[in-house]
Amino acid sequence: MRQASFGLMVVLLFQAQLASGIGLIEIRELWHQQNYKQVITELLQYRDTDFGKTVEVDYMLATSFCRHPGDDDLGRAFLLNILQVYELSKANREAIGNERNHCPEQSQPEQMAFLTLRSTGGADAGVRGKMFYFVDGPNRAIGGDPLKARKIIDEKELLARKYIVGTGNAAAEAMAQRLSQIGYQPKVHLSAHFVIGSMSGHTPEQMKEIARLLERALAFYITHFEMRAPSSYVSVYLLPDGVQLRTIGDKLHGLEVARGTIGYSFRNDLSVSAVVNGPYTGTLKHELTHLLVRSNFGDIPPWLDEGLAALYEVSRLEGDFLRGLPNWREEVLKRYWNGKPSVSELLGMNWKQFDAQEGSMKSQAVQHALARYWLLYLQDQGYLDDVYAAYRTRDIRQTTTNPVADAAMLIASATGKSLEVLDAEFRTWFNVLNRQISRDEVMDIQRRLAFLGYSPGKADGFSGPNTRQAVKKFQRDNGLDDDGKINTALLGLIKSKTGK
Repeated sequence: MRQASFGLMVVLLFQAQLASGIGLIEIRELWHQQNYKQVITELLQYRDTDFGKTVEVDYMLATSFCRHPGDDDLGRAFLLNILQVYELSKANREAIGNERNHCPEQSQPEQMAFLTLRSTGGADAGVRGKMFYFVDGPNRAIGGDPLKARKIIDEKELLARKYIVGTGNAAAEAMAQRLSQIGYQPKVHLSAHFVIGSMSGHTPEQMKEIARLLERALAFYITHFEMRAPSSYVSVYLLPDGVQLRTIGDKLHGLEVARGTIGYSFRNDLSVSAVVNGPYTGTLKHELTHLLVRSNFGDIPPWLDEGLAALYEVSRLEGDFLRGLPNWREEVLKRYWNGKPSVSELLGMNWKQFDAQEGSMKSQAVQHALARYWLLYLQDQGYLDDVYAAYRTRDIRQTTTNPVADAAMLIASATGKSLEVLDAEFRTWFNVLNRQISRDEVMDIQRRLAFLGYSPGKADGFSGPNTRQAVKKFQRDNGLDDDGKINTALLGLIKSKTGK
């Protein structure tokens, strides 16, 4: 980067602290008027506000840098970063690539579709959603981003749904009225940061428990990842099935929600919608992570975004610490371990590559599973907080055309180890995680289950029907997938509850 550009950046960052703090609508107008210097000053401040890092903001900032004398290096760096970390339609990807190739440029920037609402959902529209199923077999597909925008909901209407924390009664009444207008009679529960509307027949006690777990997760995210506590209540919609989830998506958010989808988050009205029956929060934590991470990290890389959300969909509280646990994605990764990409390749993927938009469903499933288990490994080795912080605070000016090399530098700075060494250690860790449990260990688990009040039958080292039922009940009681399987993760959890 040229010294002149760096000097200007320092000056503009200082000016940004003194900027008027006008809103995005006014900044858009300045951009259309080609008042690029003021756009840069305003956007550098706006980008640091809650949910201020978006593809639209970064695109306006990048194209303004490209048209500001002597600052085209910054413009190209921002455009390159957009291509690597944001979900983009094919047309938008090509247009942004063209902008980068022609930077510096004095003609007016191309008007991008994502400045209003992209037709395929995703980060451009403030939406995240995934299906969470295996590959191979009927109704077990893992989808890309199964959300499409059918119509635009007026921005004022979306903003009107957001109630400042502290105005709880008004927020609860507004949710009840909003849902009644589309044919529901919800039960509504209010907590410190969440207003929860259930159409799934939850009891008051169940809703209170869901709120408690979400509040604990939020506190953990704030403490460990420096996500920002929302200034407005997060609206949580609990639906009994996919039909009702699609109804909510259509009526409240103008979305066409694909069959099989079990949850999504919508940034523009700060909401999470999910199929939830009973006091379970796995899908809610997944989508809440997608939502809250964007409070100050809208340009999060795909592997980190999806991996982090997936990590906490199966997790347990250990005091104030939320620990991600092994889950069903392990089976996907084991099945296709030999054909998976390396961790280096994973970290270099953009959204198009990560979601295998031009590849197979199997490739996407494997890459999502790899992201989840790579983060589980980082968590277990004590690296996750530092890796997350390194990426969140990275200097965009250091973005290059070699994303794998960029990732290696960031990972090394956060862990003190090379990416190659960590990849090898990850493989060893995963093999240990998936080793066969011995008969003596099964006997140990049976004794510990009996001690905890379950009924595994005789401690004979064989996993018969009684033992499997006891394991399933233990798993349900601890928020795990109740598959009845005995593995190293289960052994570790039981030992943590019964002593070594």
